[in-house]
Amino acid sequence: PGQTIEVPVVTVGQENGSVPASVKATINGRVIGAGQKMSGKTCANLGYTNLVSENITSPVTVNLTLGLSDYVTNSVSLNVMVTIYPCPIGFQMEAFSCECDAQFRTTTVTCSIEYENITHSESFWFGPVNNGTEMAFFDPCPFDYCVSGERSIPVDDLDQQCSNNRSGTLCGQCRENYSLVLGSSRCMECSYNNISLVLAFAVLGVVLVLLLALCNLTVAKGTINGLIFFANIVQFNHTVFFPSPVEGYTYFLSVFIAWINLDFGIETCFFDGMNALWSVGLQLIFPLYLILLMGMVQLLARVSSPLSKVVGYFNGTAVFATLFLLSYAKTVRTVITTIAVVRLHNSWVWLYDGGVSVTNWEWIVLAMIMMAVFFFLLIPYTLMLVFIQVLQRMSHLRFLRLLMMKYLKPWCDVYLNHYKKEFYFWTGLLLIMRFVLFIISSFSPKPVDGLLATVIVSALLLAIAWFRGGVYNKWWLNALECFFLLNLCLLSAASLYVRVTTGDSGSDSHNDMKNATVGTSVTLAFVCFLIIFSWHCFQLAKKSKKVQNTVARVQRIFTKKADDFKKEEEVEVKGYEHEERSASITTMIVELREPML
Repeated sequence: PGQTIEVPVVTVGQENGSVPASVKATINGRVIGAGQKMSGKTCANLGYTNLVSENITSPVTVNLTLGLSDYVTNSVSLNVMVTIYPCPIGFQMEAFSCECDAQFRTTTVTCSIEYENITHSESFWFGPVNNGTEMAFFDPCPFDYCVSGERSIPVDDLDQQCSNNRSGTLCGQCRENYSLVLGSSRCMECSYNNISLVLAFAVLGVVLVLLLALCNLTVAKGTINGLIFFANIVQFNHTVFFPSPVEGYTYFLSVFIAWINLDFGIETCFFDGMNALWSVGLQLIFPLYLILLMGMVQLLARVSSPLSKVVGYFNGTAVFATLFLLSYAKTVRTVITTIAVVRLHNSWVWLYDGGVSVTNWEWIVLAMIMMAVFFFLLIPYTLMLVFIQVLQRMSHLRFLRLLMMKYLKPWCDVYLNHYKKEFYFWTGLLLIMRFVLFIISSFSPKPVDGLLATVIVSALLLAIAWFRGGVYNKWWLNALECFFLLNLCLLSAASLYVRVTTGDSGSDSHNDMKNATVGTSVTLAFVCFLIIFSWHCFQLAKKSKKVQNTVARVQRIFTKKADDFKKEEEVEVKGYEHEERSASITTMIVELREPML
């Protein structure tokens, strides 16, 4: 309904020659066109639109009758059988024509039944539900699943509104012969199983643990706390700061941020047919492996005296605590992503993959595991660091004394030994801010909401740290913390300004401004990380006996030279004094010679 059907017509007389006439069109006696003049010798296309007078839910066939005007006698009519289909997805019947669905009325959408497409520039998804009989509308489109900017979506191929080779409900699945890859939300052709990545992950885990232990790159030093918070919040807004496709130098920066968050960062195929359930489930494998690896080392250290000395020398508790802090943001993101469900039309589906219902047994098992992680790991860990001062004050109680002395005190000392006493809650406060900012960034209707929340939170934290004279005992740790908070605040504010002034235009100038903003900020963070890492390596080198011997030898050389220089000065001074004394004696002899003679 609403589309125009064109019928090529020419009127001829009794002698088979073309004659001028007036054509009338009817359907079941209902006139839909009258007074259409025919005068040429060739066929003219006569167009008709109002072919139905009621709403239809299934295809119907009507008889379009074309004849001459009523005053012409003995005329012959032409019958054309026309099949009319119901309005496609995104349209509804109004005044004998298919118009935009009512769910689009609050958006800037243009619907063309003539070309069977829907044009818009907003971030929403629409598609069929209930076996294609009804339309579902969801705003905004989850994550970066939908194409940004203005686009025309043909109603017979709604997957064109999905980006990165995605398809299906909420663009949650991959197109046929495509698989979800690790490191991003893109779907790629995956004709092989790269299970050998498991071995690479295992080796990287050991290397990471050794690096943290050898260089003492832990939260006990306080040098990487601000960097971890900065990287966590940037990763929460990954689709805003690093929109697909990420290329060139920006790709390197995105990998740097991903690695600090214990994400793979590099797009790679894991196995053919991997979907969203597998992708989310695998997110916790690497952090869990690191924690189990360090936990195994701690347990073995209890029964092995040599290993106990090594773990004690490298402060195994500090490495364990650092791995927990590194894994926190990733674990929160995975848990919330798993249990995030939305109501789509009349049913509840998983936000990450709209094709998965909440009654799907695979999703139920995954959600139960994530809920256990949330209640038995994340909440106790967060509460411990938030109310650490309260626990210390209550440690005299009998039921808390053993818990504090045997289990919590080593952890508390690692997190708190570099803070001022009144800021023992600082690590716990940053954990809560991570949680809040992730919720806002992931589930707010517009990306600017997450950026605005990041600006406000980072500015408040910076103000507290600055006006209270710092949260750390050492000034240079306060400088690092303020630097990362200021960097995060400026990055979010600049990105917010760019997005508000240019919108989601996707133009080259828009992308250049975003890349320049993100590139400058993350590059500064990367340079600061290199400085921190170099400092830790230098501290490690100072502990080495060979280096210590070399330094001592150099010090002895310089000390010996200094001593020789002092001796030479003393000799010169003595010689000068001797010469002066000899000169004075000679003068006295000359003066006394004459009187003596």
